[in-house]
Amino acid sequence: MGYTKIKLKYLILVIAMAYNEILQELRKDRGLSQKQLADIFITTQRTISNWESGRNEPPYDMLVKYAKYFDVSTDYILGLTKNEKSADS
Repeated sequence: MGYTKIKLKYLILVIAMAYNEILQELRKDRGLSQKQLADIFITTQRTISNWESGRNEPPYDMLVKYAKYFDVSTDYILGLTKNEKSADS
């Protein structure tokens, strides 16, 4: 049981280190500013900045919005796969 908790905690740390870079890369690849993306997602530029810098984590519903808007899987955003599309796409 303890080993599973350690593995899960490590996996969460790895995800937390990578997702913010992926969010920023997706935005920049589309040529969007943080302000433009904030307007699209009906949030603030500061919120986008905090997610991209890793200061805060986006809520799950925003991860889904990112995935749909950028046409990638949530697994890709979380760094769980290098494939942008889900297996059933």
